Amino acid sequence: MHLRPSRKRQYSGSAFSDSDLSDYSDVDYVPQISSDESDGSASGQDNAESSTDGSCKAGSSSGKCMPSLSSKRIKGQTKETDASPDKRTFVQAMPSPKKNRKSYKKKQYCIYCSKPYSKLARHLEFVHRNEVEVAKAVAFPKHSKQRRIQLNLLRKRGNFAHNTSVVRKGHGEMVACYRPKKSKNATEFIHCIYCQGLYNKHSLWKHVKNCPLKPQEDAPQGRKRVRALCALKTPVGFEVSNGFKKILSVMNYDEVSRTIHSDTSVMQLGEHMFNRMRSDVTKHDYIRQKIREVGRLLLEARNTTPMRTMVDFIIPANFKHVITAVKAVSGFDEETNTYRIPSLALKLGHSLSKICSIVESNAMIYGDHERAECARNFRKVHQARWNEYISAGALTTLKEAKWNAPQIIPFTQDVKVLYTHLEKTQGITK
Repeated sequence: MHLRPSRKRQYSGSAFSDSDLSDYSDVDYVPQISSDESDGSASGQDNAESSTDGSCKAGSSSGKCMPSLSSKRIKGQTKETDASPDKRTFVQAMPSPKKNRKSYKKKQYCIYCSKPYSKLARHLEFVHRNEVEVAKAVAFPKHSKQRRIQLNLLRKRGNFAHNTSVVRKGHGEMVACYRPKKSKNATEFIHCIYCQGLYNKHSLWKHVKNCPLKPQEDAPQGRKRVRALCALKTPVGFEVSNGFKKILSVMNYDEVSRTIHSDTSVMQLGEHMFNRMRSDVTKHDYIRQKIREVGRLLLEARNTTPMRTMVDFIIPANFKHVITAVKAVSGFDEETNTYRIPSLALKLGHSLSKICSIVESNAMIYGDHERAECARNFRKVHQARWNEYISAGALTTLKEAKWNAPQIIPFTQDVKVLYTHLEKTQGITK
């Protein structure tokens, strides 16, 4: 039987609606991740360019400093926004099935050689037979349940290593255990905390309930709790401690938490606060609150300004964009010159100052003198102009709210009930 060669395609990172279909039904069948690969060739995703590459200028005096925004974008001469990193990672759709023909259009990655193969089980058996885990898997009879479980675990580990690389680069195609009918943004998928497989977030709880690697002593978790726990398995650009991971695991998994996980500076801010307050359990809620505030600011900045990461906030030339994002997330009204949430505007000012210190210290540790100088320049601008643009208006709004607050006087009936209760209590003590 002669098979036609597969056609080459180019994929873009756009997102579409979802629907899951199984891809792991056959032990020796491993579909492909990208149709422009053949015979184990590498994916074409590496040809894509990241919009966060390159260097930027922080003004004529400081020169090049940040790799996150180009100098033209900082000067406001480019288009308003580029695609954010999480929108340039996606999961490819499952091709339309052909009758009476088995499809080998999905490739999965080998954990040992990091290359994609359409028949990964065969590749592992003949090329990596000397590996301990491969030998354990192929020792079981073909088509047996134990063999299928062991090979699936090796598939998931290889795909997880590839997905980690994609997340760190900020663009490319991720490999899911079940492909959707239509291409979908990678933010709709989460890695299992036990087996490292990538599943749709809406059906993840079903898999976790029956995951073969789930410890028997673990208590069942709710759907939202499962998402929050497994979201920590998705790789980020900064590794955090286990204690800080426990704080993040309690946080609701939504767009704000995804933004927090995707930004290194926000995670470092949370880790910094946790290192200072780890012994005080009552402060853990405070840590979650602070990083969610910064996460909301970053999410608003991605929607309304050219900035994409918190490092972009620490560029002096972006100070106007920072002011715009802070006013937007705090609910500033141009007509009345008042803030809907004035306290949030004040808190964000302190958080930005801490992030500036973190960026500067990291730059000094790694010998990036240009970025350190850029952070110092931002601190000078922040100290000189923040009160003018943000603090003064926010404090005025708070004061006026206190002036106009009505004085609540208790009802006579409530005072009478309290007096009666105190008399009874006094009589009992005597």
